[in-house]
Amino acid sequence: MSKPSGPRQLMSRTELYLHACMMIVLVIGITFGFAARKTIGNDLERIQSGIQECGSLLEKERELEEAVEQVAKRKELLELEYSDLLQRMPKKIVDSEVLSCLRAKGLETKCNFHDFRPTLTVDHKNFKSRSFELHFEGRFANLFQFFESINQIPYAYHVVRFKIKEPKLANDLCQAELEIRILFDYQLGLDP
Repeated sequence: MSKPSGPRQLMSRTELYLHACMMIVLVIGITFGFAARKTIGNDLERIQSGIQECGSLLEKERELEEAVEQVAKRKELLELEYSDLLQRMPKKIVDSEVLSCLRAKGLETKCNFHDFRPTLTVDHKNFKSRSFELHFEGRFANLFQFFESINQIPYAYHVVRFKIKEPKLANDLCQAELEIRILFDYQLGLDP
């Protein structure tokens, strides 16, 4: 015999359908939640790595700013040095003036001059140079003071060569030979 279908059985089917729909919605919600959580987690990781990258870029930017400031300061110093060198380049060289400057530095440092010889004048593209050979003697400490003090002469120069001979006896003086090249007649407006 078959059971009569009554309101109780209908309600039970409706409840079943309702529970099944709720389960489907719940499964969809949980699945959507996991997907959203994974997506949000990935987005958060990307944001955190982006923040770290921005932090490192900001640090590098600070380092670059400091480097640019140092280069700008170095440029200013080089420009001052360059203008000082240009002021120390006379239009012409007078050998007696060079001799008197070097002899004065020798007297200050207690070195004795034996020989002073102008040797060679060379024309360069933007300036001229004249070489001078010096032979002098003194104690080693005095020679060292002389080499330190020649940067105070009012000429732009560079040391081509120097040689110091030690004394044979303990109380004798050292013999020194020096060749310097003094620059002059710089043409303004031309590239160095």
